[in-house]
Amino acid sequence: MDYIKVDNKTGGKYIEDYRKLTLEYSISVGGLEKYFEGLKNGVLYASKCKSCGSIYYPPRSSCGKCGSSDIEWIELGKEGTLLTFTEINVKPATHSHYDDYIIGIGSFNGVKVLGLVEAKYDELKIGMKIRYEIVVREPENYYIIVFTPI
Repeated sequence: MDYIKVDNKTGGKYIEDYRKLTLEYSISVGGLEKYFEGLKNGVLYASKCKSCGSIYYPPRSSCGKCGSSDIEWIELGKEGTLLTFTEINVKPATHSHYDDYIIGIGSFNGVKVLGLVEAKYDELKIGMKIRYEIVVREPENYYIIVFTPI
């Protein structure tokens, strides 16, 4: 069978095959339900460790610094500051059906958040005030964070 190959370095055999696969999976949201409910309601939350004060976005159900699972939720304000941005011209295959787009990082209550920027590139300036909203992006049916200048 010609699809069984031999690795040149190790001599090990492997199967080489090229197919498009559809993968369905489910991931437990565990202690992050509040974050996902917030997305539905247009609100972003970060998690804060009650033991050491570390803040996480995207949120975590336990602290990566001290290991504590005693966390609280911080609601991020809707208005923030644009820290950086770039236009995406070479897109991953999953986004090839979209026109070129701009992504940016905004600071909301000191927490950095990545989002899609809805503005013309030449109208954007680092340090400008922005607002976020959460929308469902079709056809994927995913929640995305969208920044717009104020």
